[in-house]
Amino acid sequence: MEKRQVSPDEVRQILSDHDLWVKTNHESGQQADFTNCDLRGFDFCSPNEIHPFHSIIFRGADLSGVSMERLHFKDCDFTGAKMNQAAILKVCFENCDLSKANLSLARISTTLMLDNQFYETRFSKSKFIACEFEGNAFHKASLDNIDTVKQCKMSGNRFFDMNPVYANLSDTEFFDNKFSHVAFMQCVFDHSRFKRCQFIQSGFLDSYVEKCRFEQTEMQNRFMQVQIMPPQRDTVHITCDLGLRTIMSRDLFKDEKVSMRLDDFIKGISAERDMDRAVKEFLITLGKTFQEACNNYKKNNDHIR
Repeated sequence: MEKRQVSPDEVRQILSDHDLWVKTNHESGQQADFTNCDLRGFDFCSPNEIHPFHSIIFRGADLSGVSMERLHFKDCDFTGAKMNQAAILKVCFENCDLSKANLSLARISTTLMLDNQFYETRFSKSKFIACEFEGNAFHKASLDNIDTVKQCKMSGNRFFDMNPVYANLSDTEFFDNKFSHVAFMQCVFDHSRFKRCQFIQSGFLDSYVEKCRFEQTEMQNRFMQVQIMPPQRDTVHITCDLGLRTIMSRDLFKDEKVSMRLDDFIKGISAERDMDRAVKEFLITLGKTFQEACNNYKKNNDHIR
């Protein structure tokens, strides 16, 4: 559907009428409705204090590449909106519907996402800087290739039917989140933490979790994490997925191999001829320790079933 062109002056008038509509409890003015409007020529920025944008309709609007700064979107409808490549700074989205919205390649900084709906929302290749996500529902949303930096926080969110691929979710705090039928595939979780999170038929496939912490969650029993501190060398991080019987370590696998089957790891180390003998013996012993832990993990889970 062709987008309706709206001039900056017309946008300002619509927003002015909307402010009156809100202040008079819907008795005067008119609710702002930007359904299928092309808003790319208008920057939504408040110069000083946070400006409230409540109950505005952006359904199917084109906001791609726009700047949003110091705004509070509450009870707004962004269903199907194009927000790709948007620059979003110090914005709050509260109780908004962003179903099927496109936020790919967006740069989102110091922004709060609170109690929103993200059904089939696309965040692919977006960058999140010091953002907070609280109480949101992610259902079939795309988080492929996203990048989180400067300690983003995710608490009380619900994730359903998702398979994030190549996402860099490092330096992120995950508290009290629920993951149902979610598979993180080849994602990175350096210096991240999962605490009191629930995983239902969910997990990590070929993902880097060697430097990730799991607390008060069943995943802390799924992974066995080891740090080796060789003299005059950087710390080596190794993780064994006890359920899949695989080894993950970027410090050991320098050829971009994400993971290796535990049995293949032991065979490969045993066949090494150029490796320092003490290191070789240590890694073989570590591999056998992992094998025993995998067997115990399987027994415990079989008993639970």
